Amino acid sequence: MQNAQQQPQQQTTTLADKVEILANLALFPALTIMVFLRRKVGYRFLSPVKIQVMVLILWFFAGFSTFSGSQNSFYALLIFAVAVLATGYVERWLAWRDIKRGVAWHSYSRGISWLNFLSLQETTIKRFVDPAVAAAIGVGVSFLLPWFGYWLVFSAICLLIFEASDYERSINRMLDQLDNLVESEVVGRNVEHYSREGKATERPLEETAGIPTGVSPDLAAAIARRQSGRPGMQATPPQQQRYTQSPPNYGAQQQPTGQHPQQLYPQSGQTNPLAQSNPQGYAPQSQTPGAPPTNQQQPTGQLRRQLPPDNLATP
Repeated sequence: MQNAQQQPQQQTTTLADKVEILANLALFPALTIMVFLRRKVGYRFLSPVKIQVMVLILWFFAGFSTFSGSQNSFYALLIFAVAVLATGYVERWLAWRDIKRGVAWHSYSRGISWLNFLSLQETTIKRFVDPAVAAAIGVGVSFLLPWFGYWLVFSAICLLIFEASDYERSINRMLDQLDNLVESEVVGRNVEHYSREGKATERPLEETAGIPTGVSPDLAAAIARRQSGRPGMQATPPQQQRYTQSPPNYGAQQQPTGQHPQQLYPQSGQTNPLAQSNPQGYAPQSQTPGAPPTNQQQPTGQLRRQLPPDNLATP
């Protein structure tokens, strides 16, 4: 029982994940005909690992065709594998040359079809025309080179699956961007609507582009206060304090011995009586009560020298 509880829960794969995995696997066979059907394919889309894996699979498929006694298909598949490898590396080198020249081109681009001269949309040509042309060539070749023709038809089907999935991803990506723009616009209108005077009411879906918006009195009041800029909603920065020196108070009681007295700088034009009584600039020392007077004053603490004020110019 405890072992069953300790086992981690297995993550279930959704249908969308399975379709994504199938589309990624279909890209490998489709790449063997995309290098011939497309130009200006992205640099990172033509991964060397994918090309090399497909060349090995083609060689294995060519060896498997020998069991049927079709030697022509064997040589045709070997030559086709070498052509895929050479064409893929040449297009990758051309894409890298454009990158070094500063040509703006996406590195994951699916390329431009050579059949782009047809009066059709680019997405229609990639999704339907290119796979149809490859499948038609495969069917025609299969009468002379059966296994080579079978591979072309299989690659055309994989290209159809990959292009359908890629088109769906592109549509979802553009719709996400459009939804973000719509949501930002609706939020701005909601703030303007709730900031008005009076009772806030729920806006109909026709005015919010199909986005439901509930009404919260607290949030509506907070938005209204923030929009109107009432005091107390925004923290005001603290006022900068200015410190001024007050004139010295010589009649104040002297601080106990062992503590540093506060330095009081007199204003210009006033005379410090302590400086006149102590020419050397030492602060007066306290005398212990009941102790006999001595000729020399023994300081009970460290001598503290009065520094001249900073605002006075020394001669």
